[in-house]
Amino acid sequence: MPKIWTALRKTVVLGCVVYTGSSYLGNVYLLAEDSMEPTFRHGQLVLIKQWPWCGEVERGDVLILKHPNSPETRICKRVHALPGEINPAEKEKRIPQGHVWLEGDNKGRSLDSKTYGPVPIGLTEGRVVVRFHPFAWESAWNPQRQSDPTH
Repeated sequence: MPKIWTALRKTVVLGCVVYTGSSYLGNVYLLAEDSMEPTFRHGQLVLIKQWPWCGEVERGDVLILKHPNSPETRICKRVHALPGEINPAEKEKRIPQGHVWLEGDNKGRSLDSKTYGPVPIGLTEGRVVVRFHPFAWESAWNPQRQSDPTH
């Protein structure tokens, strides 16, 4: 009987550590699209800093979000315009408050805000901070953020 309690206690502690780490530090995502090539490849692993703990969303950030038309699906896109800025598709309109304009780096293969319009910031899962390659990793920081270590 004591072995069962020891195993149960270890399982609960491990579960708490995993939950806390994924909630406050970050999550690993497997990218299942090629709309961000050549920056990110289909099947690549990325580490995201959870939103809202990732700070304010900035132009150039790469985000993992719930798809606006299919919430069970996750997408990876780059922020091109922020709330209040001019809508890239309709120059006479502005991006509504609480929304961002997203585009993929692979313009020819990306379904993004050009297709579904501005996306609510609330769909954000997190900001990509590291991309992993087999046997190596490299930073995926927004170049504008690299000079500011507080982000």
